[in-house]
Amino acid sequence: MMTALIFSLLGVFLAASIPIFMSLALVAILIFYFYSSIPMEILPQRMFAGVEGFALLAIPFFILAADLMGRGGVTSRLIRFVNTLVGHFPGGLGICAVMTCLLFGAITGSSASTV
Repeated sequence: MMTALIFSLLGVFLAASIPIFMSLALVAILIFYFYSSIPMEILPQRMFAGVEGFALLAIPFFILAADLMGRGGVTSRLIRFVNTLVGHFPGGLGICAVMTCLLFGAITGSSASTV
């Protein structure tokens, strides 16, 4: 029942040409207000507690690193270098993409992007 209410509210808000982020926020706030036993004063605390982790700081820093590498020409040099190494093999484009990602992960020090 709750799921049907959530999707119907979301559909109504989207049909009313309300942007997606506002529709999702309105649905969440309305459901929280009418169906939760937690006081509304806790809502901002819960919202900010979900995004204050240090792991989320990595996202803008990776975007910054990619922008700096793109503007400095490092990315095109990496792609050209790897393409000269493996471009002549069958499937060289896929290998080139994987090896370029591997080198980017090695440069940034991220083991998750190296894998």
